[in-house]
Amino acid sequence: AKQEGMAAITVTVSGKSASLIVTVTKSGQSADRFSDVPAGILFHDEIEWLAAQGVTMGNSDGTYGYADSLNRRDMAIFLYRLAKVHGVGDAASYVPSDADYARFSDVRRGDFGAVEVLWMASHGIANGTDGRYEGLKTLNRRDMAIFLARYARLAGVEGAGSYRPSAAEYGRFSDVSEGMFGAEEILWMAKAGITKGNADGSFGAYGDMQRHAMAAFLYRLDKLV
Repeated sequence: AKQEGMAAITVTVSGKSASLIVTVTKSGQSADRFSDVPAGILFHDEIEWLAAQGVTMGNSDGTYGYADSLNRRDMAIFLYRLAKVHGVGDAASYVPSDADYARFSDVRRGDFGAVEVLWMASHGIANGTDGRYEGLKTLNRRDMAIFLARYARLAGVEGAGSYRPSAAEYGRFSDVSEGMFGAEEILWMAKAGITKGNADGSFGAYGDMQRHAMAAFLYRLDKLV
């Protein structure tokens, strides 16, 4: 090859798609896209896949923000861009209406991420709190699970809209109990193989959602779409 870089090759058969990251390098040169995501680091391939799909561009300083927490606005941007890749809902053509812009008091025309947030809301993926979306607030893992499960339902992922955990499944994570807000969505993620939880047996429901782990979750979800 005459040019180095990375690309995602996507094959679709019978409505199911799978993507493979292909790396081309020149001898002696690094293929790392982001300065904080070197080869061999946890979730390196998933982050590279996310970038190759056009879902993330990283930061202006050349980093991905590997160890940073993900905020609610950027979660919306990731899901919206992934939806455009797969033609989920009306992501490719969506233009917020006046009514859409009136949905959240903290989401205004021209705001970075406004279209993406309002697209999520238009499909019931995000409802906000007290009339606000709170885009710059750090996303916790429970709410991430809720967003992903609702997105999966919109994308037509089998079982995403009908799953009901068994009594045994409620014992999977020490911090996820029956009746807890988000419990069904968290356990659906586990059943679908998107999450395995933490080494201590918890899901970390109220912990911050980190950007490197988000790439892994989206990569695993993408295999189901």
